[in-house]
Amino acid sequence: LDKALYVTSAGDPNQGWVLKASMAGNKLADLQPFIATRRVTGAGSPSAATVNPKSRSHYLLFGQMGDKGSERDSIIGFYGPTSGTPALILKTGLYDVTGLAYSPSGDLYALDFAHANPASGGVYRIDAADVNGRQSTRAVKIAAIERPTSLTFTPDGVLYITAFGDRTNADQSPTGQLIKITPNADAPKL
Repeated sequence: LDKALYVTSAGDPNQGWVLKASMAGNKLADLQPFIATRRVTGAGSPSAATVNPKSRSHYLLFGQMGDKGSERDSIIGFYGPTSGTPALILKTGLYDVTGLAYSPSGDLYALDFAHANPASGGVYRIDAADVNGRQSTRAVKIAAIERPTSLTFTPDGVLYITAFGDRTNADQSPTGQLIKITPNADAPKL
């Protein structure tokens, strides 16, 4: 994997840009458009990014929200880190993917903001699936969280998630949260 920083951008919804900057030492330089994801997938702007940690599968993964509506039209795209060439585009069955992260055990997790149906929002494990002989995904809900925005794992498997919460009125007090999910010793590891 080359030394670079990849950034999702909603600045040009017609292109859905992923931007790339080179890294040398402690400095970033030359931030440039890298992948026009909307041209590749037809889905909305990219909203989440992670790198596949598996040594034989170093792909960039970008989640795209799709259109703000009642459709579960979010996708995850796997792209070559040097070329930006799409290797695989998969439907998730989620409304609005806002975060992606791999757990220490190598499982992929996604957040669903679910603009159209906030009660459906939460953190999901994205499992590989086979649908009619084609590679697909199955989203398994791990926890219900209203309007989640980002996630990260610690090396020991603790999951941290930020969320806007259920604030629906601008006059309400902020309801944002930092949520900690600790793996249960009796349950499969996150």
